[in-house]
Amino acid sequence: MMLKNIAIFIFLISLYSCTNTENFDISPIDPVINKQFLTGQGLDTRLFSTKDIFQYYEIDNYKGFENKELLQKLNAFIQETYPTATTKFPETLTIFFYRKNSFSNYGDGIYEAARDNEFGRIDKEDDNLVALSRISHATGSLKLLKHTFIYNHGKTVLDLTDTLAFK
Repeated sequence: MMLKNIAIFIFLISLYSCTNTENFDISPIDPVINKQFLTGQGLDTRLFSTKDIFQYYEIDNYKGFENKELLQKLNAFIQETYPTATTKFPETLTIFFYRKNSFSNYGDGIYEAARDNEFGRIDKEDDNLVALSRISHATGSLKLLKHTFIYNHGKTVLDLTDTLAFK
């Protein structure tokens, strides 16, 4: 009986943690490296592109959201963190959102991912990739294109392109 109660208690806690959206959080995997990638300061430009920039974040308490709601949260975060009025956009800015995971140390892989991987993905972490947004200049226009993907265990579940105007 005691074992059954413990099992039910653990199940309820895990169920709550998977649907708890009150503490939705996005935080940089490594704020220092993100800043270096964005500004180019302290980077060897022979090894890192200054035209194609990568930014890496962890996302927590997102599972209770529908894909459209998650997209709205991500868009709000991107607009707040990279406002079009004040951000000098490179040719391409790719923003990765990885699932917050106590068992993964993404920080160990982002430097190599940005240096060695043309697309910037962290090796062996595709199942933990929740979303990515790629912002690039529209050809022959002053506008930006934002292409956002939302993933579920490595499979694309939402693919959306928006046009952003400079303010």
